[in-house]
Amino acid sequence: MEEDKETIQLAVNNTKEKIPKMRDFIDSVKFTTESLGKKGEDLDDEVNDTFDQVVAMIEERRTCLLSQLHSRISSKREKLDSQQKDLEDNLADAVTVCETYKTNENATSTKILVLGEALKRNSNWKSPVLVET
Repeated sequence: MEEDKETIQLAVNNTKEKIPKMRDFIDSVKFTTESLGKKGEDLDDEVNDTFDQVVAMIEERRTCLLSQLHSRISSKREKLDSQQKDLEDNLADAVTVCETYKTNENATSTKILVLGEALKRNSNWKSPVLVET
């Protein structure tokens, strides 16, 4: 029994010696856990900030591209409107010349000169190059 007491006493003493180290390890684990939580929050913020910046850059680029697109569409629309007006004017002139000639086959020389000038303008007409879409 005495031997058992000594064995138990040795084990208790051994355990008492380990208690401060165990407390130190627990404190170390607590500190590391807190540090990990703080580091995680900081990295979370950094990732979110970085992605927010990337999204802002992409949004800015989209806005720029849409602006360029709308500008080009507007420019091409203006050119097409101008071509359409010129074509309609040329068509009206051509129709007028043909109708005038038909009704004035016995026209005076002045009328014939005017018709000749109008025919020259229409004979130089060429199909326009249409704007690509």
